[in-house]
Amino acid sequence: MNKRNLLTILPGLLMIVSLLAACAAPTPEATEAPPVVTEEEVPLIKRFAGETIRILMYEQVPTYSTLDRLAEFEEATGIKVEYELLAEAEMIKKEMLDFSSHTGTYDVTNVHFWYIPQFAKLGYLEPLESYVQDLSVAEWDSMADFVPSYLESQKYEGKLYGLPFQGIVQILYYRQDLIDQYCDGKPPATMDELMACSKAITENGGGEVFGYTDRGSADAATFMSPAGWIYAWGVTFLDDQYRPQLTTPEAIAAMKHYVTLLHDYGPKGQAGMGWAEAEQAILNGVAAMHADTHDLGPDMVNPERSQFPDQIAFAMPPKGARYSQDFFASGLSINADSKHKEAAWLFVQWATATVTQLEQLAERSDFTVSSILQSDDYKTNVPGGGVILEAAKVADPLYFPAIPEFGALSDVFSAAVSRMVAEGPDSVEAEMEKANAEIEKLLQEAGYYD
Repeated sequence: MNKRNLLTILPGLLMIVSLLAACAAPTPEATEAPPVVTEEEVPLIKRFAGETIRILMYEQVPTYSTLDRLAEFEEATGIKVEYELLAEAEMIKKEMLDFSSHTGTYDVTNVHFWYIPQFAKLGYLEPLESYVQDLSVAEWDSMADFVPSYLESQKYEGKLYGLPFQGIVQILYYRQDLIDQYCDGKPPATMDELMACSKAITENGGGEVFGYTDRGSADAATFMSPAGWIYAWGVTFLDDQYRPQLTTPEAIAAMKHYVTLLHDYGPKGQAGMGWAEAEQAILNGVAAMHADTHDLGPDMVNPERSQFPDQIAFAMPPKGARYSQDFFASGLSINADSKHKEAAWLFVQWATATVTQLEQLAERSDFTVSSILQSDDYKTNVPGGGVILEAAKVADPLYFPAIPEFGALSDVFSAAVSRMVAEGPDSVEAEMEKANAEIEKLLQEAGYYD
């Protein structure tokens, strides 16, 4: 094509191009990508939504009361909770199997405080300090409100391995009518007063009513009460070198006192009575006084359980050099093999939170936070509520030997206690010497004295 022809058609081509350009879709404006939401920007309470955790607990009132409110937790967090409830002994067997096999079947388990040292030493439990510091939901954070003795019971070698779910301390249950008649109207405050009052009631009971009852069987749970008596005399069961202190003058005096109460001033068959049988003795009117854990209070005033619901009253535990002990705490711990530790932590924090416990005020008495125990509602509505917080303040979980070998140790001592109660106070020195030697040998073999 020559230049003249090109010049002739060029204006037409330009017009066509202009028309096409006008009809073309406009160039889209550049748009920004939606902002990426980081984990830190998701509210902590929702950060683990969609996860499923499994928990293992045992059948008891605080468990039922808490799980009745499980929908509140699931709705707040988006975390699904599957739970398994078993009888206490079965739960312990199952959690031990899960821990030792490292299967991580359960993310959260209910752990009694005396197992904390054993499980922590073996690496079964997740330390919780970093969770407390970095993953605490403000409305569920009750660290400053937990009763110190209950929180301390969840530690081993200074590290925290659980949050206290249930706490129980010793108080004295007594028959006010018998105290009025034989003990000048005041419940015994000291060990000497307890002995004198028990003697007076027994001597006037005609073989039908006895002054005092307590744990005397060879069952491991018996350990709690007589070990608490030794503590009251000013010594601990083990010294700071893990040597048993059963042959010290204080321990001998404590056990002579305990054995005299049960052998001389307790119901027949005391050597075979555990906590349940001792409770039954005061409920049935066979015994006038009983020092044990405060969760027995509702039974004491229940007409369907107690023959003297209007006469049983409550006081601080008896005191020697220190107050006697009968301490129990159960916590919620995270399995070290869990694949959902953060979600499990949120459950542990929620289940032990003050706000969660407060909803259960009409259902239980074994709360673990001071604000509830010192509330007017608690003091008014919970049997013994007026003395429980004061008893919790003087409770010391370290009267229990905080070592993994506690179970074997308690078996030895409880068996000795049962023999002493059966045979009487004259048997105390020989039985304590024998038990001391057995426990020392047990701990020697465990490597404590190398």
